[in-house]
Amino acid sequence: MKILVNMPPENYDAFLNKLSAAYALLKNGIVVHPSGATQDRLIQIVCDVGEAEMLLYCARQFCPEAASQFEEAINRPQPL
Repeated sequence: MKILVNMPPENYDAFLNKLSAAYALLKNGIVVHPSGATQDRLIQIVCDVGEAEMLLYCARQFCPEAASQFEEAINRPQPL
């Protein structure tokens, strides 16, 4: 069953901005191959601590298996 959500424009815009920011950060991740082998790959996401906290919140809600990587990056930051 589908439902209808009525939302004031200011709430819609604020929510969309937060989701758009999370999407943009994830979409701009860089694929690297640490060992040089194509099957060995990591995605690197460059962001500030606040953005990482936002992504952690989203991960906890929608993809809990990804949350630990954000927690580790926040707790042990690797400056660029």
